[in-house]
Amino acid sequence: MKPDLSAYPEIPPGCLVNENKIFNLFQIYKNVKTVDPETGKTKYIRETVGSIKNGVFTFSKTYLLKKENIELASKLHAEGKSEDGKSVSSSSSDKNEPNSEKQICNKIDEALKKTSFDQRDSSKIEIPMLTIVLGSIISALSGDTGCTEISEAINGRLKKCQRLLILSFFCSLGLSHISSNLLADFAPPLHL
Repeated sequence: MKPDLSAYPEIPPGCLVNENKIFNLFQIYKNVKTVDPETGKTKYIRETVGSIKNGVFTFSKTYLLKKENIELASKLHAEGKSEDGKSVSSSSSDKNEPNSEKQICNKIDEALKKTSFDQRDSSKIEIPMLTIVLGSIISALSGDTGCTEISEAINGRLKKCQRLLILSFFCSLGLSHISSNLLADFAPPLHL
């Protein structure tokens, strides 16, 4: 028998109940109306709010995180606007602080130095460990999670950077038309 949602004041209004006999619980969900940007058609997406098991309601972790994300985004948006509705520019004190990219690199570099993670012979190191770790993080965030995929992604990015540096060097000498074969000779692929 489906529970009466009015007995649970923490459940948001407009929720529906679905019995899950496999896990012996009741799923509490909302049908959220959305418009598909590609087709323009309206569709309903089921958003799980939580579940009731043995008479106890618990919120879904995903629902709570999504709600928190919306609250933080609205707070951030409100802080980024002044009272007249115009965007607030960064103050002069912000210019003296290091940017977030440098802070992230510094924190990762500090963590690497505290650990004995890098056990390579320092005389034979071609690529610093910070570059490998940052490349791995960026690759993992873009969906490359295997060792080979990450290595190929880092090599590809390093090769592109090398080619751009070499090309800018030749362009500064007035040689703007350089063949790709010549660049390949100057920038061989790196192997991690």
